[in-house]
Amino acid sequence: MKNLFCFIIGLLLVISCSNESKITNENNNTQQSSLNGSESNGKDSSYVFIVPKQRTDIGLTSLEAEIIESVKAFDVEYATTALASSNKNVVISPLGMNILLSMLVNGADNSTLEELMNALNCDRFSPDSLAASMGNLCAQLADVDNSTTFKTANSVWVQAGFPVLDNFVAINRRFLQADISNIDFASDTASKVINDWCKRSTEGLIERLDTEINKDWVMLLADALYFKGQWESMFSTNQTVDGDFTDSEGNNRKVKFMEQTNNYRYLKNDSYQIVELPYGNRAYSMFVAIPEQDQTVIDCARSVIGNMDGIVKNLRSTLISLSLPRFEAEYSLDARQTLSSIGISQIFDSQNADFGRMTPIDIYVNLIKQQSVIKVTESGTEAAAVTYAGMVVSSGEDYEPPTPLVVKVNKPFLYVIRETSTGTILFAGKVNSIQ
Repeated sequence: MKNLFCFIIGLLLVISCSNESKITNENNNTQQSSLNGSESNGKDSSYVFIVPKQRTDIGLTSLEAEIIESVKAFDVEYATTALASSNKNVVISPLGMNILLSMLVNGADNSTLEELMNALNCDRFSPDSLAASMGNLCAQLADVDNSTTFKTANSVWVQAGFPVLDNFVAINRRFLQADISNIDFASDTASKVINDWCKRSTEGLIERLDTEINKDWVMLLADALYFKGQWESMFSTNQTVDGDFTDSEGNNRKVKFMEQTNNYRYLKNDSYQIVELPYGNRAYSMFVAIPEQDQTVIDCARSVIGNMDGIVKNLRSTLISLSLPRFEAEYSLDARQTLSSIGISQIFDSQNADFGRMTPIDIYVNLIKQQSVIKVTESGTEAAAVTYAGMVVSSGEDYEPPTPLVVKVNKPFLYVIRETSTGTILFAGKVNSIQ
């Protein structure tokens, strides 16, 4: 099978926000393999098999739906540009980049804000409405399929003592459920704190950032996505066979092919053939596109990714004997060149970047990366992505971390415990001595 190409459209194109849909044992909907670490009835025992509940579509307001639809134009440019940037196996997450950019948007101002919103095809919308739409989308993505795990997380680490404007913090907390915390990027513990977050947020698929923590960072913005979905129709490991895979250089390699004969939604034209592999209750699908002999994978990407809605409408149920290779891939994208080529460059300009709605200090993005991992087996797909941007003070900016005010409660004091919204005082007291 030549030039097999997997578009993770239903997964990584519409796959952070601290929401998740977890695998549970509720309502007797869980069926777990009885063998630990081995095959049971030809199934992969690393999955907990769940009976899917009926699918419910995501419900967005008209404004949210318009924004999500508008961002798809950016997704197409980002995906096709990133996929063409390397001859290696590539996996990326357009949604992960959308979330990170929406965080930056709500700190950007003037021409920097205008450039970001234009690139995202959202220049007619407000920055906070972009964040609100992304946040609601993420929340609902977690709930559309009980047999699929989808969770997201956002975090902003701020150098201790560095000033950040309250509105930037409030928007990212309110709409994206971002954790905002202080850190000392020069400390020995900074990398452990950040890498522990990566590992926890991706269920161990991404254990650490593949870049060293920069002691000059004053802020680090990050989002993480995790997806685990079981096929609607699982492959049996008993039917997995060895076969030849012809790579892009024309070399044959023996790989494991998962095989199944089933009715799949399918389309073939002069450029490619494409088959839909749904997960669980069909809320998510993987679409696998195979270019015809005179087409490359990148040709296929340009034809398919920008026309997914039209392709889906034209798929027809077809009896297919499918052979799909079992595969794993991981990729780290230095996204600066990719983003610059599609109209986002000012955020990287130390002289012109304007993040005046984030901080009163002149800062810019000196690093933006996306790490992604995917594993495709007989039972389904597990994938994760971490997208992050490091920010430093612009050259020539006269910034010194403020000296903290020292407050020592070392003599008699008063204390009050109060509910914020009503002002109700729950407790009041004084301390004259401590034993």
